[in-house]
Amino acid sequence: MIGRLGGEEFAAFLPETNIEGARITAERLRTTVSDLDITWDNYMFRLTISIGVTLLRGQEDFDAALRRADQALYEAKAKGRNRVIVQE
Repeated sequence: MIGRLGGEEFAAFLPETNIEGARITAERLRTTVSDLDITWDNYMFRLTISIGVTLLRGQEDFDAALRRADQALYEAKAKGRNRVIVQE
């Protein structure tokens, strides 16, 4: 399940996926996007994405997990962008 949180931020909920599976999925998405050649108005460019990954812990509410994923996202941006950061 994927949804837009606002602006340029999106969230994906991957039920029944462990942290390693989520990291692999995020890394595949990151690589796929960065490998795209996009042409617009005779100008070619590439995009990158930064991704924060976390798990929903036990009885924790969704907002707590989302805040942790957001922290991981901003860590990815601070470390140079175009990367996946996992925060358990």
